[in-house]
Amino acid sequence: MGCALQKIFQGRRSKARQISFIEDFFPILLILILYIGIIFSISSLSIIWFALSLLIILINILLYFNKKRGRDSLYLLLSIMLFFQVITQFYSLEFIKYFYFPYFVLISYFFNKAIVNILLFIFPFICIRNLFINDKITQESFFIISILLTGLTSSYLIDRLKIIKFSKTKNIFTYPNHIIENDLLNTISSEKRTTFDDEIFTYYFKNIFKPNEEIKDLLLLAKNSIFADSVHLFINYEGKLQLRCTTDETEKIIISDKGFIHKSMEENKSYILSDIKEKNINIGFYKKTDFQSVIIIPICFTNFPFGIIVAESARYHAFSGADRDILLKHANQIFKILQRERIYQLMYRSFAQLKILHDESSNLTSTLDTNNIIKNLISGLEKIIQSKVIFLKNIGTEFILFDNNNNTENHADSKTINIKNTIIDMIIKEKKPYYISDIKNLRTPILPIKINNIKSAYIIPMFYERYLLGLLIALSENINAFDIQQRSFLELFANQATTSLINSKFYSEIQQLAITDGLTGLYNHRHFQEQLSHEFKRYERFKEPFSILLIDIDYFKKINDKYGHQAGDMILKDIAKIIKKTVRNIDISARYGGEEFVVILTSTSQKEACRIAERIRKNIQKYSFTFNNESIKVTVSIGVSTYPEIAKTKDELFTTADKALYKAKENGRNLVILWKNE
Repeated sequence: MGCALQKIFQGRRSKARQISFIEDFFPILLILILYIGIIFSISSLSIIWFALSLLIILINILLYFNKKRGRDSLYLLLSIMLFFQVITQFYSLEFIKYFYFPYFVLISYFFNKAIVNILLFIFPFICIRNLFINDKITQESFFIISILLTGLTSSYLIDRLKIIKFSKTKNIFTYPNHIIENDLLNTISSEKRTTFDDEIFTYYFKNIFKPNEEIKDLLLLAKNSIFADSVHLFINYEGKLQLRCTTDETEKIIISDKGFIHKSMEENKSYILSDIKEKNINIGFYKKTDFQSVIIIPICFTNFPFGIIVAESARYHAFSGADRDILLKHANQIFKILQRERIYQLMYRSFAQLKILHDESSNLTSTLDTNNIIKNLISGLEKIIQSKVIFLKNIGTEFILFDNNNNTENHADSKTINIKNTIIDMIIKEKKPYYISDIKNLRTPILPIKINNIKSAYIIPMFYERYLLGLLIALSENINAFDIQQRSFLELFANQATTSLINSKFYSEIQQLAITDGLTGLYNHRHFQEQLSHEFKRYERFKEPFSILLIDIDYFKKINDKYGHQAGDMILKDIAKIIKKTVRNIDISARYGGEEFVVILTSTSQKEACRIAERIRKNIQKYSFTFNNESIKVTVSIGVSTYPEIAKTKDELFTTADKALYKAKENGRNLVILWKNE
């Protein structure tokens, strides 16, 4: 609590405030004693005044370099002025007083304008005794006015020189202000693009443009130009300030949630603050070393806050308006660096995406297989947008779903999906891409299946003329995840994929024409022979028997003669449909020639082959063939052979099947005969 005397004179002060009071009281007391000695000119104590002036200077030097407070610098400069006056007045060294001229010029350069103005105000009171000496009143008045004019002029000129000097730095890091994100996106999306080499592009931005080094140099330049102890740059990252760069890397800076730096960023307003410790001002960050004065400059562009620059000093009232103007110049240069850095990031991302787009586009055109094109489409887009991509392939009224991880419940290898009563159904009718920035606001589902944690989507229907090839869907776990640039890339990639898919479709159709019979739609004789060779190779691996059915239409020549070839063609097409519908999807049905058909029954024994052949015969027998409103009765004879149970070679397989067919015709037709070696 302290002694009674402390309570009377100081009240209930803390120990720190008691020390602060002593540090302020004694320098002022000693200065007042010396000033009284000068005013009353007690020359008999001249040696005491000389010693006291030196003692005051020494004490203030120690206090200034220990605390570096604004008032300590004021006490020190004032004690030096009194020292000049003691020498001039008590030792008759008149030439000493002319030291005031360079003295005020020097302090105008090294100290802020507020301190200079205070000293100029005090100076006439120090020289006031000389004015009452009759023979010196005019001379002393002129001298005092000269000193005041010198101090005011030097202070003004030095401030202006500082501003002019550092305003020239605006050309050091010049960059066009009009280049912003929208301009960059317009450049990227335009048809005329500049092609950069990857190595040159990377070399330029890694070796020539070094934002961290440039920012650090500017902060050091700002520190030296306004005589700050340190300067910091805080960057706005998703609404929170983070320390980007500082001139004082020896201390740890902790950022709080509130304070003047946050206020400055929100209001886009600069601040000059003093007596921070005594007034308990919350600047917005903490560090081990105390500081008393700060300048806070916000860095904003079109009301968007990029960050904050803070200059700090342990001196009281260390900064003036001129210092703020100088720091603002540096802030403008730092903003340009930050703007260039942001543009570089956009350019680099765009360049990387264009490179991926080029590579993946090559993959799209490297194959004519539809499934491989879809696979390359999904994997390429996921590299570009870093989000999940799925593709719905149109197969008539339903769709097959493809994704890159093969983990969707309804994948292409399993089920088809129906898109009725979904957003996709509406998008297909509109035939336009549709962006959903926040899925939670939708009442209608996007897909008929549930995909967890999806918050935004971009859906592109892929049409060729009026034919819908499929839908490309980009999904993200973030709200509003796809910006204009990403959506442009998705559409561009989808257009290229549309071309690849339609080429694949045309190729498949041409390929199908090459291997199918033009009339019946079944495979032709050449493709049948190729598939039969594959069956023999497959048997070598799996040792599973297979069978063939040789089918011939009974009395087909009579039908042509009676009803005409048009009726014959109609019957051939209908029988082909019955055969294809009766056998399995894995079986191979072909037109062997004329009125003959052949079927390869994969992994089928002779007993099962006879059962399938009998089903085909009955289905054809009971089918009503109608031509010109006249019913035509049609039957078939079928010969069956099996490898290796009956035939041991490819030729023998055909020979035995043909013999079985001939046997069926001999026995009255409309029969199924299995060839038996005995």
